[in-house]
Amino acid sequence: MCGTRSLTAVLVAVLLAGCAASPEAPSVVSVGSGSASAAAGSGNAAQVVAYRDCLVANGAVLVDHPTEEGLPQIDKERTPVDVASTAAERCRAFVPSGGEVAKPDPKLIEARQRYAACLRQNGIPDYPDPDPQTGDPRIGDDLAGRLKEDPKLPAAEAACHDILTGAGDKGTVGG
Repeated sequence: MCGTRSLTAVLVAVLLAGCAASPEAPSVVSVGSGSASAAAGSGNAAQVVAYRDCLVANGAVLVDHPTEEGLPQIDKERTPVDVASTAAERCRAFVPSGGEVAKPDPKLIEARQRYAACLRQNGIPDYPDPDPQTGDPRIGDDLAGRLKEDPKLPAAEAACHDILTGAGDKGTVGG
């Protein structure tokens, strides 16, 4: 069951990566938690390389810069959603943290709930509340596709941006 939750988080991140990414920033997906020194500096460098090699071997296209944790990132613009989710699932064992995402601060979950409400109030009526345990958006393929095409989304995100940035989140629907 724990693996399903991690896969769901990866899928949501992959699906949403295009919903609000700014044109100047590459859209990416990554899995894992911890610090950069934990991933790259404490004997996990070989594991990070193995993770990268596994992602590539499973068809993922990577961006040139790692995450804050030192992990490779899947380029969602050049990697189909199904390929990205399959690669992330198959390669999870190579992530130094085991691919488990740390549970977010309750204040961040609350901020994401306020953000979802704000988006609904600003013209995105179908935007769901996040998962109350993980804070992850609960958005399926159909809704992700509609959100990506919705011309009101950028204005709604701009109106609601400060809710997430004030809580320490990146402030975009998809990263």
